[in-house]
Amino acid sequence: MSKQNKLLTVYELSLPDKSRAGQTARARAFLDWLGDREMSAENVRKWMDLLKHKGYADGSLAKDFRILRSLFIRNKMDWPFRRNDAPVIRERHVWAPTLAPTSIHTMVDVMRNARVATPYQKALLALSTVYGLRQGELQSITAESLDFTHKLIFIETEKHGRERYHMIPESILPYLKEWGFDRRFSSSMINLIFHQILEMAEVKVGGDVGWHAIRRACIMVARQAHIADNTIEAFYRWKRSGSNMTSRYSTAFQIVGGDEDSYAVMEGADEIVDQEIFKNHPFLRFWE
Repeated sequence: MSKQNKLLTVYELSLPDKSRAGQTARARAFLDWLGDREMSAENVRKWMDLLKHKGYADGSLAKDFRILRSLFIRNKMDWPFRRNDAPVIRERHVWAPTLAPTSIHTMVDVMRNARVATPYQKALLALSTVYGLRQGELQSITAESLDFTHKLIFIETEKHGRERYHMIPESILPYLKEWGFDRRFSSSMINLIFHQILEMAEVKVGGDVGWHAIRRACIMVARQAHIADNTIEAFYRWKRSGSNMTSRYSTAFQIVGGDEDSYAVMEGADEIVDQEIFKNHPFLRFWE
């Protein structure tokens, strides 16, 4: 096995399944370009300059830089850069598409009323428009994530955010029950379903738009409704400080023993956050 292949194998085995293919491909592109040359700061700079010359966006450059850093570190090689050496992402170059609330309203109306809409299309759109789920989070929902008896759903959060239980509002409960989440879709299929819904609703968008455009819209309308930032951050499961152990032990429990089988309950902060968001959530009303 060549040196490059050994480096790539070590790196690939360190990655989670969801991101393995894409990140390995970028690391492989660098190693193929590098050939027999040294893994050095100079050659990393040359690679980044080449990508920039090819027209890579700031965000893509920053992502490749992080991948190379991980490639070095996973192979126990010194990373020859400091924190502030990473490419700067200029705000005006950030592509962060957000679906218009009117378009989301149209999509929900079509899913609720179209005879050709499938149960899984309805259920995935309901989860996206209410909880702002990322694509990978939609993919991870299974039948075991749902407790219809106690009207709770457990969301395995991406981006190092909080994994937590949410209350299920009555307005979307029938759509989740109808589908049941008895099968899992691939990442590509989840993305295809989003575009199927767009097409059925005749919503026209440009560029690379996906489920995250609904998440951004959820956060946008929450801020427009003057919901406190800490409530928005808690509901949409951004990463929290690990030092607040009281909060960690007061928000959700898995009850075992007693007179019933194992079941989940919510306590304290999470329940209050859900109630506050649902009271002011304009997209939730689309499902009523």
